[in-house]
Amino acid sequence: HNHKKIFINTITSFFILSIILMFYNVYTQMSLFDFMRIIESPKSIHRETNIFILYISTFYPLIFGITPIALFAFIFAIMRIIIHKKWHFYYTLTFYSILFILLYYAGSIINNVVPIVRYQIILYPLVIFVASIGLYDFIRLFSHKYIFIVITSLFIFVIGIVQLNNLANFYFSYNSPLLPKNYIINMKDMGDGNYEIAKYLNALPNAQNLLIWTDKRGICQFFTGSCNNMIKDPLLEDIAPDIDYYIISQNRKHHIIDLTKKLSHRPNYNLRLDRLYDTSIQPLYSIYPSKRNNHYIHVLDANEIIIIDN
Repeated sequence: HNHKKIFINTITSFFILSIILMFYNVYTQMSLFDFMRIIESPKSIHRETNIFILYISTFYPLIFGITPIALFAFIFAIMRIIIHKKWHFYYTLTFYSILFILLYYAGSIINNVVPIVRYQIILYPLVIFVASIGLYDFIRLFSHKYIFIVITSLFIFVIGIVQLNNLANFYFSYNSPLLPKNYIINMKDMGDGNYEIAKYLNALPNAQNLLIWTDKRGICQFFTGSCNNMIKDPLLEDIAPDIDYYIISQNRKHHIIDLTKKLSHRPNYNLRLDRLYDTSIQPLYSIYPSKRNNHYIHVLDANEIIIIDN
């Protein structure tokens, strides 16, 4: 109890410094470590890096997964713990919230898992809760009048509605405007775009007789024709000449390319699925769930690509 303030300030400062380091890495073009590469393989990347890098990476999907207003209010609430001399009850709520986040991250890392967006679902409401405390505290610096608080709240509510409308159908693919356009936070999405791609394919002439290969198996659930999503299947080489379309995505690109390289060392393995990700290939149809060019789902004409080495 005698060292309560020192203990709280140490934990809070550590939390803030972690966020600052994460921002520094992002805005210096991943000069220290590549967050996107890390969250692309959340359960296996621990073999290639250390605990500290995994820890800093945990803040990447959290901080850039909330709106700038929420982020500002969240940071403001935390900073008030350090700066303000008089202790308020809601500072206790803020401190226990960030302490829970740190413990949650510690638990994930101990189990060799980097918490990506869907693994952090439990944390986002907690962050917004702290942000609401910070926002209320910030508003009261300008006015204690109830009407001022109500008007400000309504303004923020309208902004939120507009943002939700812009995210329609792809809510898990939100990226904060503060995140540079060449990065995304949700490398392992929950099937965003699968239905929309299948809808496009089902509208094609004679769709029920088409054969597609996709690296997103969720599309097969909605497609009326024949669908293959196997990589190691030896029959894939036999059916490859009959494939009408290939559907590829950014979030499976590195996995397919790496796996193709490994399998290419096997005798009689002639499939070159890595060629599907050649950027020179012009797609017939595309969806960008995050509205960012490097988060895509492409429909490719099979006649334009040869994936079998003779």
